[in-house]
Amino acid sequence: MFREISIYSAAQRLNYDEDEIRRIFAILDEFSERSIPDGELSIAFLDGETMRVMHGEFLGDPAPTDVITFPGDPENDFAGEICISVEYAVESAEERGCTLSDEITLYMVHGWLHLSGLSDQTPEDAAKMREAEAGALQLLKAQNAIPSLVYAWLVV
Repeated sequence: MFREISIYSAAQRLNYDEDEIRRIFAILDEFSERSIPDGELSIAFLDGETMRVMHGEFLGDPAPTDVITFPGDPENDFAGEICISVEYAVESAEERGCTLSDEITLYMVHGWLHLSGLSDQTPEDAAKMREAEAGALQLLKAQNAIPSLVYAWLVV
């Protein structure tokens, strides 16, 4: 299945290859047991403050967060939007001892799984989400589809 994917970045220090980002979702759309609605998928890489404000405005919690997923409107050929805090990912990757690429890929998978209907609001739902994330990440790693994401620490 071909899906249009729009990528927006307000995170000026994040370097990525758009084709690598699109490949993640092409693989998930084709090989995953789950599916998301048809239509365009929007991916937004945002700064921490924007994410914090959005989290407060749309979810009633002004605390920093990693990813926010907005369901789309299939009647208007829109699958949804996945908003990712790059600053949160940088900090979390360091804390968890993983790469930024792995952390942001996890966030993209997490958002995609929300669009597929999974929730993580209860402990039982969160356990199902973690299992689905692990399966999707394993699929992406087997396809050598973890993108190379770099956060430029020094801007000249």
